Amino acid sequence: MNGEVLHVWHRDRLVGRLTEREVGSGFEFVYDPAWVAGGFRLSAALPLQTGAFGPDTPGTRFFGNLVPEGNQRDRWVRELRIDDNDFSLLRALGRDCAGAFSILPADVQPNFDGDYVPLSDKALEGYCLRKGQPAAEEQTRVRFSLAGFQEKLPVHEIDGKLYLPQSSATSSLILKFEVPRFSNVPLYEAFLAGLYRRAGVDTCGTDYKEDSAAPYLALNRFDRYESNGKIERLHQEDFCQALGYGRNQKYEADKGATFADCVALLRRESAVPVEDINRVTKWLVLNVLAGNSDGHSKNLALLQDRNYPNRWRLAPFYDMVCTGALPRVETKIAFSIGGHTDPESLTRTHWNQESEACQLSRRTLADLAGEWATKLPDIAKEQRGQFEASHKHAAALQRVTAVIDQRCRCVLHGLEQQAKPVKHLTGC
Repeated sequence: MNGEVLHVWHRDRLVGRLTEREVGSGFEFVYDPAWVAGGFRLSAALPLQTGAFGPDTPGTRFFGNLVPEGNQRDRWVRELRIDDNDFSLLRALGRDCAGAFSILPADVQPNFDGDYVPLSDKALEGYCLRKGQPAAEEQTRVRFSLAGFQEKLPVHEIDGKLYLPQSSATSSLILKFEVPRFSNVPLYEAFLAGLYRRAGVDTCGTDYKEDSAAPYLALNRFDRYESNGKIERLHQEDFCQALGYGRNQKYEADKGATFADCVALLRRESAVPVEDINRVTKWLVLNVLAGNSDGHSKNLALLQDRNYPNRWRLAPFYDMVCTGALPRVETKIAFSIGGHTDPESLTRTHWNQESEACQLSRRTLADLAGEWATKLPDIAKEQRGQFEASHKHAAALQRVTAVIDQRCRCVLHGLEQQAKPVKHLTGC
């Protein structure tokens, strides 16, 4: 065993220790005895116990889910000149993780009174032009660990101005930029967030900005809140973490969680399971109708009650993008419905089978799909008109509303079918 240790902190309380084995061969986690006696669990996959959680177990996968993925991961490994493994990334980036915990070297004490450096208009413009990547000569670097492939920049807003958190200072917003391979991703995400809110679904607060060199999206962090003029951290975990899956299993097709697994998790863990199950079933239906094929288990999260640490709710939804409007992107839905992943040939039978798998009334999902396939096109057209009146890039939303029209038409046609998929409608 290599023996290097990282400490996991909740504010100024030691939660536990991560101990690396041979470099690249994983790590184990053990709670501190004092935390076991008076703290709360980090995850549904990490129950309070005195024994260690070994490498590549549901417990330690919780930490692997915190680190960046894809090009973000490659960039950090290259720029920091560290080994490409989760332990090295947690050591380098763990000060500002998703949720309420910080991960620090054993000889470093937590300090949440870190400074903030103003983010100048010129620097923000540079981030936009480089699609979120920092300048090579940049001296002030923001180190953070947020999972996902898209470039993100954590910032804090004070009196309408943006600041970069330094050391262990806490961020309250996340900026997301255009994606190198695709156009209009921030616009599409802002549009779907607003559309879902109009449909009665709680989503992460979004603000689409066009006042820089290129558009970007500012998202309110639902795992942060203000108290007495100070930003506090609130714990959360995504469903991959809660169900014990690795980050490479966020899709059902990669031996990950099914939608029924997610519903069962809410039934076990939510303080208001009926309400949260109603919310997540509507989210699933809207994903199909709005062309969001990327609604996977890392895009669902449990959020801790700020006053009752053992009370959990389904977090506001986030990362909704109309992938159907992007060229050469997978159209199969992330969660199968009745074992079927083609969103344009779903039948009533598929919806009914999924309802039964989730232990819901047989008609629950089919009725929801029929209701919102009827309503959503008109809501989307109205919202597009509002976007076009206030945003100069909003003409691209015609592609989104065209996808929504098509999906809703196909779903309504499929609901007339009972036993098996049918041939696509023209235009489906």
